[in-house]
Amino acid sequence: MNGWRRSLKLIPGVRPLGRWLRSALHPHYRAVRQVELSHPGQMLQPEATTGVGRYPEILGFVAKELAKFERPRLLSWGCSTGAELQALQAAVPHAEIVGVDINPRSLALAARAVEGIPGITLVQSGDPAELAGQSFDAVLCLAVLRHARLEEERPLTSAAILPFAQAERFVEALCALVRPGGLLALWNVHFRLADMKVAPEFATVLELGKGAMANQPLYGSDNRRLDQDVCKSAVYRRSEVGSAGN
Repeated sequence: MNGWRRSLKLIPGVRPLGRWLRSALHPHYRAVRQVELSHPGQMLQPEATTGVGRYPEILGFVAKELAKFERPRLLSWGCSTGAELQALQAAVPHAEIVGVDINPRSLALAARAVEGIPGITLVQSGDPAELAGQSFDAVLCLAVLRHARLEEERPLTSAAILPFAQAERFVEALCALVRPGGLLALWNVHFRLADMKVAPEFATVLELGKGAMANQPLYGSDNRRLDQDVCKSAVYRRSEVGSAGN
C-alpha cells in the first residue's frame, strides 16, 4: 500500500490536488488555510503532530536547569493541541507556562487538554514580536521551524515553501523573548541557528544525535539544501549580555 501511494504521488498534479482536497475537507487543514489567508507569511509548520513523550532529553535538560528557580517562566511556541504543555507541566510543575499557537483549532484542543491545570496560559499568535516586552527563562520551539513538504519532497531549495529569510525573522523575534542567560530549545527544524544573525548571542548547551525527529533536511541561508544533515544542536543558552532583537 505504501509503495502504491508513493507511486501515485509521482503523477503530475496529484500532490497539489491532494493538498487542495485536504484543505477543503479536513477540519484541521481548513483552519490552516484560514490562518494562511488571515495571517500571510506567519504560518510555518502546518501540521499539528505532537505527543507527550516526543522530546524527553530536551525536556529533562530544561527541567534540570530550571529546578533552581522558584517560579520559572516557560514559553512553548507552537504548542499545538497541548501534549507538549502537559509534558512541560509534569517536568517543571512549579513553572509558569505560556503556550502559543497560530492555529485556533489546535488552541481549542489544547485548552481542553490542559483544563484545570494551574499555571498555563494560552495565546494565539504567529509572530513572536506580539509578545515583545515579555521575558522567559526557557523558550521551546520544537518541530515548528520546518514544513511537512520540505521533509516529504526534499526539494533542492526551500524558497518556494519556507524561505530562510522568513525563518530568520521569526527566530530573531523569538530570541528576543529569551532572558539573558536563558535557554532556547530549537529542534526538529530545517534551518540552523548558526547561519542566523543572532547566532553570536547563543551557545550550544545540549546536542542530540541524528534520529527520526532530528534537524533534517537542512537548508542554508541561500535556501539551498545542504548536502549533509550536520546540526546536532538542540538547546542553546543566551549570553548574559545578549541583545537579540533589540
